[in-house]
Amino acid sequence: MVLDPPGLDDATRDLWHDLAQVATGTLPDWARDAYGFATPPPEALEREYVRQLLGTLDLGFESLDGVLEARRRIELRVRS
Repeated sequence: MVLDPPGLDDATRDLWHDLAQVATGTLPDWARDAYGFATPPPEALEREYVRQLLGTLDLGFESLDGVLEARRRIELRVRS
């Protein structure tokens, strides 16, 4: 469910699979083995690639209805 959620469009599914590789790549070898996850390729765990991936995910969430307004309200609350 978490690594391959239903109902995603093709572009989001590809992005989510890349994110899942990063998540499983941070697990110790024994944990990956216990769950049967393959070791992701080294380039999937490179710092710049992960930063770009997280930036894309953040941009996607910001485009959801109400997210920018909620962030503005939180910022105002923090400042007061």
